Amino acid sequence: MEQENESISAKSLLDYETFSSSYNIKKKQITQARNWFPLYSSKELAEIAAALITDGHIDWNDYDGNPRTKKVVLYSNYKNECQWFLDQIKRVFHVKGQIIRYRSKTGFSKSDSYKAIAYCAPLARVLIKIGVPCGDKTQKPYLVPDWIMNANREINRVAR
Repeated sequence: MEQENESISAKSLLDYETFSSSYNIKKKQITQARNWFPLYSSKELAEIAAALITDGHIDWNDYDGNPRTKKVVLYSNYKNECQWFLDQIKRVFHVKGQIIRYRSKTGFSKSDSYKAIAYCAPLARVLIKIGVPCGDKTQKPYLVPDWIMNANREINRVAR
């Protein structure tokens, strides 16, 4: 198993040069994002991806017709689930987030729900670059990223 983990993590999912050359990163974000690389697959990263695929989304602004990533959001009826998500984001990317209580205007819920939000455009961009689907997942087909599906059992189990 240890050898399997080493072979999986030997190849990075994304390096800083590839990331920074694919998008115009602001100077204040360079220092923060540079510390994330090289980015390797891990159980925690797979859990972040799975949470966003199932109950979250990657959000962006579209002020001038050019979409720009903005934040990652997880929705839940349980505050502790939102806290878990933010803890994973903090552990992997050293980005803080916040939990907001809200009342959904859609559906049948009559009680408050929660959303965990990490306002970090580079984080949203990194997640898209490693295959986490963005946009309205109810309106288009998507796949679980290959790095999860083809990973060792610990990581692959997250997708099941």
